[in-house]
Amino acid sequence: MKLTIGIDPGKGGGVAWSFGNDVHVKAMPETEGDLRDFLNGVTTVLMEVVVVIEDIPVYVPMPGTVPVAKQVSTAAKLHDNFGFLKGFLMARGAVIHTVKPQKWQKDLGIGTKSGKPTKVWKNQLKNEAQKRFPGVKVTLATSDALLLLDYGTRHSL
Repeated sequence: MKLTIGIDPGKGGGVAWSFGNDVHVKAMPETEGDLRDFLNGVTTVLMEVVVVIEDIPVYVPMPGTVPVAKQVSTAAKLHDNFGFLKGFLMARGAVIHTVKPQKWQKDLGIGTKSGKPTKVWKNQLKNEAQKRFPGVKVTLATSDALLLLDYGTRHSL
């Protein structure tokens, strides 16, 4: 049987995984050590593991919004987490699929963020995850991971 994992790699993101019909979620662990221990507990080198992880764009600070230093620091943490996750999971033999947010979000068929405030869009994504996974406790931290898991499952990744 295949283990499928959906990952929103941001510090405030999460992990969703399914093995058969069982679906589980977890907010992103605090440290790389916590993340390593968690992933070691979920995966084994003897199982087929497929990961669908949100691809992160090259980061360009937006002048006039949040201070540039804070933006760069946040982007650096995101890229660090993304790289750690990919490297760790590849070393465990997982097949990694990166998907741009625009692609998996468009695939949902619920429209796009286009002009909506971030909070409104995030709640729309959470609502969609709740519809698709009615038996799972969905939070803002885990909703994108669940939708990435759904994307991977529907596309037989």
